[in-house]
Amino acid sequence: MTRRVWSLRLSQLDFFPTDSAVCLGPQVAAVILTIDSRIPQLQWYVADVRTVGYQFPSGASPVPWLVGNASTLAEAALAVDQFESGVFVGVQSSIGSPRFRSGGLWTEDDQDADLGDATIEVRAVDTTDIEIYSSDRVLLAEVDAGLRTNPIS
Repeated sequence: MTRRVWSLRLSQLDFFPTDSAVCLGPQVAAVILTIDSRIPQLQWYVADVRTVGYQFPSGASPVPWLVGNASTLAEAALAVDQFESGVFVGVQSSIGSPRFRSGGLWTEDDQDADLGDATIEVRAVDTTDIEIYSSDRVLLAEVDAGLRTNPIS
């Protein structure tokens, strides 16, 4: 049974008004660390990552690749100038072999795509916005509030 998926869109006007662009490495790192402050027991996977500047190892593939905890992912994101695309998936660390969408994880997947075993999914979309998906509506509200309380810019 597929769970209902809720979304939060982080636009430049609302979340990054002083930045000249969206999907910057520090923005993605701040989103990941904000999520980590609400739910720290996640392991992070990446897929379909294309960047300007530093390149994620094995990140361009739609097959999710384990990066590690939020700190490790945030550190890698800080090395990136800007993400052209990317899917960052947080999975409970107690799940040894997580289930992901068949066909891989793509930035352009439907908004209501099955999250599999992921608790939360972050997408850097075409350098225009950052989208966050979860079946946990309360978690999304907490992330939204955290980002508004501690602006990224």
